[in-house]
Amino acid sequence: MTLTTEQRKRNTLGLHRHAQNKAEATRQRAEAAISHLIKEQRPINFKTVAETAGISTAWLYGNEELKQRIISNPDDHSTLSC
Repeated sequence: MTLTTEQRKRNTLGLHRHAQNKAEATRQRAEAAISHLIKEQRPINFKTVAETAGISTAWLYGNEELKQRIISNPDDHSTLSC
């Protein structure tokens, strides 16, 4: 007798844990990149943080906390026109 899809319960706990760990590691890399850019007195924007951390700008835009930190950075003058 074979079980139907409704009778099988998928164990996805490991997948969820891995995704959470990966997201946390990415967030930590972004935080470290921001700290590094501050120390070097470089502009803090989506491009520089993503390049320094080795992550995508899309991921940064998707993380509301980091997005707000980058947007509210008063030291970034790279978007000002001359």
